[in-house]
Amino acid sequence: MKTHTFSPQRDSDFLHECMNHPAWQRNRDRAAIETAVTARAPRYYVDVDYAYRRVLDMRNHGKIPTRRMSQRLWTEIFDKVAAKVAINPRMTILDAVVAVITEEKASAFFISPQYAVKIVRGYNRRRKSNL
Repeated sequence: MKTHTFSPQRDSDFLHECMNHPAWQRNRDRAAIETAVTARAPRYYVDVDYAYRRVLDMRNHGKIPTRRMSQRLWTEIFDKVAAKVAINPRMTILDAVVAVITEEKASAFFISPQYAVKIVRGYNRRRKSNL
């Protein structure tokens, strides 16, 4: 099954961001939670084709995801796409989606604090098993 998100890359980038948190050495769970809540992600971790379909669904049918993090992610992408098209009316929605997904930073990693802790604990388990 083809996935439409780049979760392994997102998780890796998130973990790297956690390691830069001041609390990382003392309390990794705390570092993960605070990073999940405050850190900006370097990109959006979604496939351009999938993002285009989602934006069109939101625009044409008002379909908004029900999960809180997904809702935040897709609303942010949709708003950035709409702003690009408003500034340049000759720009197609597809071109705007491509620009947002490939060039812009996300305001967050769009993961819950619980999932953030899960990522860090998985890293800790892998690290201990490699010793």
